[in-house]
Amino acid sequence: MFKKYQEEQESQRLKGKELKKRIEVNSQSFDNAAKWIELIKQYRNIQELDTTIVNELIEKILIYEVKKENSKRTQKIEIYYRFIGKASD
Repeated sequence: MFKKYQEEQESQRLKGKELKKRIEVNSQSFDNAAKWIELIKQYRNIQELDTTIVNELIEKILIYEVKKENSKRTQKIEIYYRFIGKASD
């Protein structure tokens, strides 16, 4: 009976640890979203995209090798925005 109690206690400890980790991740996501919103507010009425704005909004851009399929040329590009990550495809 004591062994069963110890196993249950360990299981609950692991669940608690996992829940704390999830809370931290969600909290960081919330903070990043708030930072993104504040950043976007600065640029909501822009008329022209310039280097300064791109550097403020975008963390990195990945450009992949050109592929040729059926005489069509394609190239994959991934844009990672500051605070929110990769743009969806």
